[in-house]
Amino acid sequence: MTRIVRLTLDDVIHDAGQVSIRLGDPPSPVPEPFARLLLDHLQDRPNTATATDPDSRWLFPGRRLAARLRGRLRILTGRRKLPTAGCVDSQTVRAAETVGAAACGYDAGKKLKGQKRHVVVDTLGLLLCVMVTRCVGARP
Repeated sequence: MTRIVRLTLDDVIHDAGQVSIRLGDPPSPVPEPFARLLLDHLQDRPNTATATDPDSRWLFPGRRLAARLRGRLRILTGRRKLPTAGCVDSQTVRAAETVGAAACGYDAGKKLKGQKRHVVVDTLGLLLCVMVTRCVGARP
């Protein structure tokens, strides 16, 4: 996701009806309906009037990338823009060595030291929210 947020207008290639995006070398083709969604976004980029630099070359200026794209994708699939139902899941992930001790906990059920990743998605599987917390559980 961090690579997508850093994309500029120059990373989108529209040539002979094919839309590609430069995530690496060679550029990756963008399939329909995402290609149409991306071209619509280029025509009407949000936050250009309120951004620090209205002439910014960022493809996704501002901080609401996921919400804007999720709403457009939902409309393309025939759904309402805002979801009315979702699914919550959590996973225990082993913490890296660089993660401080205060940010880690212990999951007694999985017998794992690390963090919990809580994810909420809508009925299409589109991401609504991610939250990372320390595991909370009694040690055996």
